[in-house]
Order: sequence, then structure tokens, then C-alpha cells
Amino acid sequence: MRRLSSSLTLLVIFGTFPLSLHAQMSRKSLGSRQMSQAANSFDSTTTPDESSCQYFIDTPYKKSAPDPALDKLDECVSALEQNIPDPGGVAADTDNAITALKKTYGLTSPDKVNEQLITTHFLARILRRWANLDAIAEAEQLTTLDTLDKRLQGLMAYVGLLDPLAGSLVAGPVLGTTGKLSPGSTSTGTGGSSTGTTGTASVSSGSNTNALAHVEWSSKHFFDDTWSPIDASFGGSFGLQPALTLLTNPPPATGTTTTPAPTTSQYQSAFVWDLNGRANFHTGTAAELSSIFRAGQIRLLTGNGATIVDQGANSTLQIPLNGNANSMSWFYEVGAEWNYYNKSLEVVHAEKGQLDPAFNVGISYKIDSRFSQNAGVVGFSSPDRRLDFQFLINGLKIFDRRPDTTTSKPYAISFGVKYERGFGANPVPSGTAIIIQGDVNLLKLINPGSGS
Repeated sequence: MRRLSSSLTLLVIFGTFPLSLHAQMSRKSLGSRQMSQAANSFDSTTTPDESSCQYFIDTPYKKSAPDPALDKLDECVSALEQNIPDPGGVAADTDNAITALKKTYGLTSPDKVNEQLITTHFLARILRRWANLDAIAEAEQLTTLDTLDKRLQGLMAYVGLLDPLAGSLVAGPVLGTTGKLSPGSTSTGTGGSSTGTTGTASVSSGSNTNALAHVEWSSKHFFDDTWSPIDASFGGSFGLQPALTLLTNPPPATGTTTTPAPTTSQYQSAFVWDLNGRANFHTGTAAELSSIFRAGQIRLLTGNGATIVDQGANSTLQIPLNGNANSMSWFYEVGAEWNYYNKSLEVVHAEKGQLDPAFNVGISYKIDSRFSQNAGVVGFSSPDRRLDFQFLINGLKIFDRRPDTTTSKPYAISFGVKYERGFGANPVPSGTAIIIQGDVNLLKLINPGSGS
């Protein structure tokens, strides 16, 4: 709980920063915006020059406009009006408008088109803010900005940037280690039919590996079109995910346990769905800190079936400790996480790229009804409450620098660790899951002699 309180306190401290911080940081992201081809060359006979727009990228917003600001604003808005094509209302016209946009700004890929539209839309917001300093004198420019907004909205809708929801498939092997319970703890077996005191567990530590896949989805970020560094979003997930469960020996035929029964924890395949709400604070141009509340349900795929816990020569047949493992059980989670992205937040939020951070670290407090006292788990300190820590490095580029290789093509791999532990003097066994996602060619990198 101390770690969780520290994370939430950090969120509150960040929340006291001045609201202008968002505008100052976001302006840096405009550095990735492409200027029109004329602004990058000496030939401005065919394409209006946008070099005057650079002033508003470099100059922080002020409540009293400096002398050159409004003159440069007129030039910038006029150039944008001519360079941003009108998509009309017909798909063919919009496709032609995208083609014209690519030619004007030298864009070579759909990602570049998306980024150009997003950063231009943000630039238009900055220009509107400056124009409102003298709304009467800049009435014509404000009207032009209204027209630009309609064009940009049409183009962004055509390429899918205005979709309210987006999802991402997460798949890869999950390696889970088997935890052990300290001697001298009592537990109630499946359905409450047997009781026993756990004896000394085996010295060896087992593990299991499962290939799982689930879908994560998220909404757009609400309030991120203001100048506040705080926004909100919601989302969720559904599919096959690793779930920590408690296992014990099945009762003998007589229904009573005559010898101590070891209890272990193990990550098993489960169907999980959840909904979450987030309050996000922008801690940098490409980073944000989020407070999260999550609720959902878990159901083990094996239900109350038997599981072989691999411990070498001491492998045992075990079953879930509680009796409702074959039913949907609720869980609740509150915590904080920090995400760092490869792109600016304006681009990440518009592209729904928050599902794909370059680095993620988080901590949360979880309540899992599968492990409550009335569900057949007794003798532990708060068995339904756990601390959950996780981190993920996503899309890490790996280069093969061995001297005997003939190519330097990078390989992409994602690596994460999820750790759960209980509370109190006699906590439920802890568990660790290692998540690996990557390019299948990474196997050839490790062992070039394998495969074709």
C-alpha cells in the first residue's frame, strides 16, 4: 500500500503544475510537422510559403501579441488556406485531396499523412488562440480558420483519425513461475470438502508456458483539445490472459486429509474481460501519468479441473483451492501507471496509439473475489487483496552485431514482467509472469542454423 500511495501522491503533485505546461510541451511536437515544399526551397511560385508559421512554433503564447505576431499570422493562415485541400463531401474528392496533400508536403506514407494532419490541426488551434487576442482585427482570419478546421476534420475522418474507439491485438507466450506457501498455514480445499495444514513445499520451483492472445481497446482522449495537461479516457480488454490461481492437492476418497497438503500459486490461462477509466496527466511531450480504476471478471479455462504442477521429480497433480474457479468471478483494481511513447502525445492520442507505448510501468491494488474467505480460501491474511506490479518494454529494436553476420536488419521484441503478492503476515503465495512478444525471425538471430 505504501508504494501505491506514493504513486498516487506523485500524480497529485504533477496535477499542481501550471496548465500552460501542456501548451509549452506540445509546441515541441510541431517540430515534426512538414512545411510546404515551397517553404523548403527557393521556388515559391507554385506553392504558398509557410515559413511564417514557424514563428508560432518557436514563440511561446503571450496574452499581449508582439508587433510581428499578427502580421505573420495573416501570412501563415493565408498559406494554410491555399495548401490544405478541400475534401468536399465525396469519397473520390477526398482521395484526390489526400493525393494533393501528399504532393504539397512531400509525404510518402500513410503514417506521414496522419502526422501531418494531426500537427496541422494543432497548429490551427495555436493560430486561433493568437487571433483571439484581437478578434475584431483578425475576424477574417478567424473565419478562414473555421474553414480550415472543416477541411482538416474531413480529411482526418477519411483516414480514421476521428474514430471514437480503437483496438489492438496482444499475443505472445507467457511464462509463469510457481510460487510456494510458507509452512504452517491452513486452507479449505475445493468446495470446502477438505482442510489441512500446508507442509514444507518442494525445493524446486516449477514454471509453465502458455501462448495467449487478447484484445485491448481504448476511447479517444476527452478534453485533450483544451490547453489543460489533464484529459480522460476509458477502455477495456477481453480474451485469453494469464490469471494467478491457488492450487492444492485433491482430497482423498474418504473426503478428509490425513497429511499436510502443499498450496502453490500458478498463472493459468483464463478468459478475462474488464472495463477501465483513466485520468491522464501529460508529464512530457511524449509521456503521461495515469490514475486507473478497472473492474471485470475472470474465468479459468481449466475450471475446477486437475493441473500437473511441474517440479521435476516431485511433480504433483493439483486442483484449484477454491470451489468457484469454473465460474465468472469479479475483480476490482485501482492504481497508477506511466507510459512513454515514440511520438508526441498529440499524435499518439489522435492515432489511438496509447495502446502501444514504448515503455510502461505501473502498480495497482487488486481485489479478487476468487480468493475471498467465503469462496473457500481461509487461513491467509486478506487472501483476496494483492499488490500488482508490472512493466513492459515494447518494440525494442535489437541489432545483430556479431562479426559473422551479413545483415544488420534489426529485430523487434517486447518484454514484460507482471508480479503479484499478497498482504499481511501470512499472505497468499506470490506469482510472476514473464511476457514475450517479438519477431519470429528472432529465433534465427539466436540460432542461425535452424530453419531454412
